[in-house]
Amino acid sequence: MMLLGIIRNPKQIYPFLKRRKFDWSFLPGVCWGMTLLSFLWFIVLRYVLHKRSGSFNALLNTYHSLFKVHPYNALVFRLQQAVTKVIGRDISNEGLGYFQLMEDKNFFNRDLRFYIKHGGIVLKTPRFIVDRLIEKGVLLLKYTESFRLFRHSVHMPSILQHYLLILEPSWSEFIKPDILYFTQFEGQSIIVMAPEKRDYDFLQTLGTNLIPVSYGCGDWVNPAIFRPLHDQGKRYDAVMIARWAIYKRHHVLFRVLRELRDPSFKVALVADPWPANREEVEKLMDVYGVRDNINIFENLRAEEVNEVMNQSKVNLLLSLQEGGNRSLFEGFFADVPGLALKNNIGIPKDYFTPQTGKLIKEKDLKSELLYFREHWHDFNPRAWAETNIAPEITTTKLNELLKHLAYQRGEEWAQDLIAKCNCPNLMYYPNGIVRQEMPSYEDILRQYSLQKIL
Repeated sequence: MMLLGIIRNPKQIYPFLKRRKFDWSFLPGVCWGMTLLSFLWFIVLRYVLHKRSGSFNALLNTYHSLFKVHPYNALVFRLQQAVTKVIGRDISNEGLGYFQLMEDKNFFNRDLRFYIKHGGIVLKTPRFIVDRLIEKGVLLLKYTESFRLFRHSVHMPSILQHYLLILEPSWSEFIKPDILYFTQFEGQSIIVMAPEKRDYDFLQTLGTNLIPVSYGCGDWVNPAIFRPLHDQGKRYDAVMIARWAIYKRHHVLFRVLRELRDPSFKVALVADPWPANREEVEKLMDVYGVRDNINIFENLRAEEVNEVMNQSKVNLLLSLQEGGNRSLFEGFFADVPGLALKNNIGIPKDYFTPQTGKLIKEKDLKSELLYFREHWHDFNPRAWAETNIAPEITTTKLNELLKHLAYQRGEEWAQDLIAKCNCPNLMYYPNGIVRQEMPSYEDILRQYSLQKIL
């Protein structure tokens, strides 16, 4: 039926094939093959052609392919360690030479104002006596892309003299220049949130000033916004909160809905309209013949997303790679169990317990959706989330680490961190109001400005 739909509407084949190609890039055989080819090219460039910079890029490509290999077992770990040690040695020898501050004109336009407003938050102000620094402040940067704005905009030595930096990347796999750039500041500890174990292991093995912590964007959900609503009935058998991006893999859901052939099985799709390819996803919806199973919501406020979650029996994530994902854990606080793939890269797997949801193989998605249709009430994820990943819990963990690092350096620590949350952008917690004594991120960019971009 689906094949006939594509034949009758040839324009539908492009989004279908594009997603097939994307899925194939995660197949173990493809990943191992690309790993071998990239490593052989690294050897040729490094030891035959003596092209140092080109060989380093080939090494990063080797790591990239190896990073996607599933399952993540002892062999993959040892190979990743070996490649990472060479990357770390090259960075140590070459320094910033590999990560020059190249102008990115595509970046400095549409996203600029967003990242100036939402790219960072001060969790602690520096303390001075007269003009002498007594205690460093703490500045958290959110979104991998915003790190580029930051390093283009500020005089880094000055800001690192006054602030300890925390990076909250928005995507897994930390071989990106926007992250590795910070390795040049050897004497400055920079905290990097790494909820994906592979990223955590990478930073530990790299052996630079980048210090990983195992929590990420899902550990900062506001439990006052994402909470159970007892006046909401279960209208949807599942909810999927996902941009219209290809990596969210809507087609996997559509394929299962087609196999179910049950018009009473309802799914809520909640989307941020960026990137704007909803039309492509809707074409797939029609090819699979499942439009009647789906209700689409766009541009909802956080409180409205919580309402849709409360109307759903299970919260679904079908991506193969993520940046930690926040919506799954917003669902936990709304007391909605999560359902994700075992081979996903990015989400913290140990957050899935018999209380919070399930990690499954993709081939079992149909049976698991039917299971949650009847057994959603057997789960109680909010109780687990309140105990383990609430903003005050995460802030305490971070505060203890930073205090320990300060004492190691012989510095004072008299003032603790102010808590923050992601809702979805950075806000102070619990009331969300920017405290009068705290500078905004825009103030920081202006105060330490390297060039006039504001």
